[in-house]
Amino acid sequence: MFITIDRGIEHEQNWRQSEFAIILVRVLRNEVDFYRPLIPELLTAIETALAGQLIQVPAKPSPASV
Repeated sequence: MFITIDRGIEHEQNWRQSEFAIILVRVLRNEVDFYRPLIPELLTAIETALAGQLIQVPAKPSPASV
């Protein structure tokens, strides 16, 4: 399993034939407060991901930014 915020990875790599899943986390900023709201969805993605699959976890506003 590979977890990344690199939005270009879905276009740069041949992930469909990989032996691991890729989880693409979309955050508004690469700061802890922006990851916290995504933890439940990220855990679900980790539990259900299959090799050769790309799962996107969409961004949510940080409580500090609201």
